Amino acid sequence: MSTSTPTAVEAPAAADKLMQDYALAEAKLQQAKDEMKPIRAALLAMFPSDAGEYEMKAGKWVLSVDIPDKVVWNADELAAHYGASVPPYVKRNFYITETDFKRLPTEEREQLAGARDFKTGTPRIDLAVAK
Repeated sequence: MSTSTPTAVEAPAAADKLMQDYALAEAKLQQAKDEMKPIRAALLAMFPSDAGEYEMKAGKWVLSVDIPDKVVWNADELAAHYGASVPPYVKRNFYITETDFKRLPTEEREQLAGARDFKTGTPRIDLAVAK
């Protein structure tokens, strides 16, 4: 966004009502999100926390949960491996994309194995009516 002063635009007659409707819809959306947080947490607590795809059937519902793997790199080990001399006050984010990692020669992948770790990513929930 620009940091300059915005250009004033004349509001048409319907603008006040539309803005009011928008503010109301935005408030309802936030309220719905707040109400969903504990429900989502309770549903996710019924599934393993390990990465994977899971499915649960209850009554007429089918709940699918996908917990992705997320690769996390140890930046200090990568910096040591590649010989980067970075002062402690300079912040760097060392990582290797999975696509690039898979393209590396086997020997280099093996050398980097200690710097590569997995943790679970953000779960995705899909709720459907059973067929």
